Amino acid sequence: MRWILGVLVALGACDCGSGGGDGTDGGLGDECASSRNCPFGFVCVDGRCEPASGRDAGVDGGGLDAGHPGPDASSADGGGPDGGLADSGVRDARRPDGGGIEESVFQYGVMRGSEVRVFDVLVNELPARDDVPVFLYLPAAGEPYDSPVARAWLRAMAELGYFAASAAYDDSPVSSCAQLDAKAREIFAGSGGISGGLLFDLCSMVGSVCDRGVALVGHDQGGQIAMLAQNHDARIRAVLATGVGYVMNRGSVNLGSCLVDSRALSSDALRLVNGASDTLYGPFTDLGLTPTLREQMDALSGRSCGAPIEECLRPNGSGWILVADRQVADGNADHCYHSVAGCGSEPDPNWASTAGAWGLAAGRDWLHSLTPF
Repeated sequence: MRWILGVLVALGACDCGSGGGDGTDGGLGDECASSRNCPFGFVCVDGRCEPASGRDAGVDGGGLDAGHPGPDASSADGGGPDGGLADSGVRDARRPDGGGIEESVFQYGVMRGSEVRVFDVLVNELPARDDVPVFLYLPAAGEPYDSPVARAWLRAMAELGYFAASAAYDDSPVSSCAQLDAKAREIFAGSGGISGGLLFDLCSMVGSVCDRGVALVGHDQGGQIAMLAQNHDARIRAVLATGVGYVMNRGSVNLGSCLVDSRALSSDALRLVNGASDTLYGPFTDLGLTPTLREQMDALSGRSCGAPIEECLRPNGSGWILVADRQVADGNADHCYHSVAGCGSEPDPNWASTAGAWGLAAGRDWLHSLTPF
């Protein structure tokens, strides 16, 4: 029986069985001085190019079967007719995204008991140097991992030189901190027989230990997971969480015990941005419930500015921002204020172009300030 032990399945976008002995265009086993000498999806290990997860791809050394099962595939025995994970691997070849940045789609797996689930991850081309930070976008529940907003973040960070990725994950509803933390653990620490987690392999692909730091952006549940990421990996240096709070479903779920009381991430490494007309996390005024959305942001950020202002930021840019209806193009700063027609739709043009602190450019620059290179 074959199980996933590595998390990332390298893209077969090159002839990995042949190539020059110097590793510049080579493949498996070719000589290399660093991962930059290896093909896309390979890392330099002891002077030889190896797939980013090839050493762990299968217990019997056979790796994973090629194909694509879809983001929610699972099987109690590993999925394949022979016990292997059937149809896992490359879905798309490398392709341009229209912004000058090459992209590829990989897959990673998580194991729960004897069940394996496979999810897609979109990555930009490897940067020109090894010692760069990694950027990861975690979408909202129900938002595609390759949504227009996800692509906007990847493009913005890749243009600064980051190795940028956006990952699908188990976005089923959560009702407890234990459920939320389990999702963070799967991505940032691995689970079951799967070693390292997705972040481990993203760092391996750029031939580094991510000692330059990791920057995260997450929306909604993705933002909640991002806030717990440092519980499992200390290399997380900056988190920008959007459309996020800790009281939801009209007060029936309260995640404050983990998102406020016991997370490892310091408040000066967190920026929150919410739409003033968000109805998922507040204001619940018709029910007379507290905390309001603003009070939730105060608690999450450890920053309170008292007066009803729209920005409450520290000198280093951490804190919170409340986006007003007048600032977005459609006049409704709702839960997905950065999109024109709900989560997963095209970016709001004002969000994409503004120099204001709530916009894409300012968010990018703030993440870069905490993960400089």
